[in-house]
Amino acid sequence: MPTPTLRLSAAAMIQTSGDRVIIRVEPHGEGHHAIARMFAGGGKCRLLHGDRLTLIQIVELRTDSGAPEWHAVI
Repeated sequence: MPTPTLRLSAAAMIQTSGDRVIIRVEPHGEGHHAIARMFAGGGKCRLLHGDRLTLIQIVELRTDSGAPEWHAVI
């Protein structure tokens, strides 16, 4: 089975730092639900952001700051 591709709207904030990725999305928006589905399916996916395609593993959801932050490793 091919690795699914995660496509997010321009409203998603994606920050990379070394081998980590932080994705910030609206709490009840389609982006949040799409990431939750990927996480429930094992977390491995290809992240399409702009013209970059990166293989990531979603590892956790943090809500410390109020807005959901999905953390992944490259």
